[in-house]
Amino acid sequence: MNRYVNFVKVNLTKYSNNTDNVIMLVFISILFIIKFFAKKPVFTGDEPRYLHMAYSFIKTFSFDIPYNKWVAFCNDYNLYVIPPEEIVRVHAPFSSILISPFVGIFGPEGGRWSVFIVAIIGFIFLKKLLDDLVSPLSSLLITFFIFTTLPAFSYTNLLYTDIWLMIFFSIAIFLTTRKNISLKNIFWGLTLSLILPFFHIRMALVSFILVMYQISRIFIEYKDRYYRTLICSTLYCLLFFIGFICFEFSWTGSLFGSANAPFKPGFFMFFERLSIQLFTIRHGLFIYNPVLLLALVGLIIGIAKKNNLAQLSSIILLFYTVSFVWGAASESYPARFWVAILPVFGVGISIWIRYLKFFTEKSITAVFVIVAYTNSVLYFFSPNLFLSNRQVSYTYEALYTIFPFLNFSTFIPWDKYFFIILGIDSFFHESRYLLLCWSLITIAILISLLTIVLSIYNPLKVIAKFVIYIIFISVLVISYMVKVPSSEIVAKGTVQEGNTIIDINFTKPIRASVVKLINQDVIWSPPYYPKEYLISTSQDGIIFHEIGKVRAAPFIRLPFLSSIRALKITALNFSNNKWINDCRISVLENNFKFYSDSYTYEPCLLEPSTLPKEHSIEIGEIKYTKDGGDGLKYLFGGWSHPEPWGTWSDGYSSMIAFIPPVVIQSIDLTLEIESVAFLAENHPFQEIDVYLKNNYLTTLNYTLSNNHSIRSIQIPYTLIVNEPSVVLVNFKYKNSKSPKELDLSADNRRLGLGIISIQLKQKL
Repeated sequence: MNRYVNFVKVNLTKYSNNTDNVIMLVFISILFIIKFFAKKPVFTGDEPRYLHMAYSFIKTFSFDIPYNKWVAFCNDYNLYVIPPEEIVRVHAPFSSILISPFVGIFGPEGGRWSVFIVAIIGFIFLKKLLDDLVSPLSSLLITFFIFTTLPAFSYTNLLYTDIWLMIFFSIAIFLTTRKNISLKNIFWGLTLSLILPFFHIRMALVSFILVMYQISRIFIEYKDRYYRTLICSTLYCLLFFIGFICFEFSWTGSLFGSANAPFKPGFFMFFERLSIQLFTIRHGLFIYNPVLLLALVGLIIGIAKKNNLAQLSSIILLFYTVSFVWGAASESYPARFWVAILPVFGVGISIWIRYLKFFTEKSITAVFVIVAYTNSVLYFFSPNLFLSNRQVSYTYEALYTIFPFLNFSTFIPWDKYFFIILGIDSFFHESRYLLLCWSLITIAILISLLTIVLSIYNPLKVIAKFVIYIIFISVLVISYMVKVPSSEIVAKGTVQEGNTIIDINFTKPIRASVVKLINQDVIWSPPYYPKEYLISTSQDGIIFHEIGKVRAAPFIRLPFLSSIRALKITALNFSNNKWINDCRISVLENNFKFYSDSYTYEPCLLEPSTLPKEHSIEIGEIKYTKDGGDGLKYLFGGWSHPEPWGTWSDGYSSMIAFIPPVVIQSIDLTLEIESVAFLAENHPFQEIDVYLKNNYLTTLNYTLSNNHSIRSIQIPYTLIVNEPSVVLVNFKYKNSKSPKELDLSADNRRLGLGIISIQLKQKL
């Protein structure tokens, strides 16, 4: 009977293992599909350096490839990078050497594919590590979640060292924590632990903890021959340590290599830097993957339950955080420095899943998973968008387009390092306020979840659930915003006394929360945009009160909640008006109104209150808007780049602005435009409403049979006699489309009207 039972157990185990392997193979296949179809990010930051080292090594077995060959390599693969005159001594020679054959044979993408294949190896070992905590299916799902969400998702497709650190760490901790210690596990566990600092110095403390843990296990558990094994292991570690010191000094000339700490370590500075690494727009681990907050809760629960793996993981997490928290990546994908230590968070998620029992924790987990995967989907389609999140979270701004009533983008703090290197007033008080808010919210959620799971007193659990719901409701209330219709906004831009001023007037009182300045052609960094704004508001549109200064950014969070009729944004000591010449404005209102079409409100074009004299136009003059034409200066906003024939509009609206001649005898004017609409077989008509400022003039209709023509727009004398300085003709497109939408080309400009020439006449 016992023999029969043992036979059944063995066969069930085999069947279970085979099933588990098949399912894991399916998930790995999904990862390959995601990798194949994901949009390729640009080569930027340190990636060109790593690519340079890899290509140099495969060609010369050194890092001294001739400059002309490197330039030829960049040209062959259309790499828009600056070929370095000489190699810059940075970390990652090991990873560059390992990927060099793939780069030499398949080019830059071959290097990225090799990194992805290495990531798959790490996927398998991380899954096996988590098998000790949860069921095989749960460990597989948790591992898949880590690899398909930020920050790991982005770095499986890049040449950075971070994913290498994560993979080697996954294998090292897997071997180090095996239940049955053996000479084989000891050798490979020590080897992989000791090699971590060679990839990057910030893993030195992690390496130390893993080595000490393994040596302590030898001392305690390897009773038969622990003296000999202990001595051999110590000598082995000593040889590695000597080799590491020699490597660091020979390669970079210093013990710490290319690593640097732009902020001086200090006790209180530690908590600020930690908050920056957790919550800011370029580093925020919990901002882009809030599920990892639950992993932190899981680690604390594991410590309370005396789980050895949780205890070791928590110690590693603490020491690793100390080693990198002072750093700052000036341009990177989110949460870069946390990638290497993600297996620790995998342990925390596994423990959290084990104790996931109540509706509150399940609902929070579901919400956090949705946020994490939404960010990952945004990265899948627009990876380069994440590289631009210097001053505002463009990813959370993109989330607002998906959920058009919740805007978190301006409530996310930023790292002052970016402002320091650009010489900008970093507004530390505002950033610290936001960091403090997010820190307190996170601590409250963490304590509440721990109370729910660990408390044996039901009243405490009820209070903890109440706190969590209050936090979530408060965040939703603060973030609930809707777009103000452009018909209710009149915005003007001008330069006065060396300051660029934007005046925004509303047709009715508005509880404005955020102003979005949209200009695709301007780089949002000095000297192209100002450093700070002075905000002034008015409740009657006449008397203005200064509210205070805020940092200059594309999205401006307004520090007030009362209703206003006018808003003035002054860019102090900044007279360059290029950044507002083609600027569109959207205003978000923090008010519980429901606009069924709020997500379709197009941005309002910024109107000029004055124009220079060269914008005047005489009766009868034909002004051409082709490339180099003298009519381009009249195309004020909403237009694309000029082409040999003329200029397309780009967006939902565009504007022609000019100074009219002196109008006598109360004669109306006629603006004649030679034009062509963007039409196609599957887009056969174009309808355009024309306004003089906010006064409706006419509607222009274009069809395939009546497209290229000269159209006349009547401008009544009565509408311009009181404001003779500037005439603003605004075109609003009801159905502008992009060639990409119509499957005509890859051009994603939203085209409506193509202007060939304009001519002003007097109506007879």
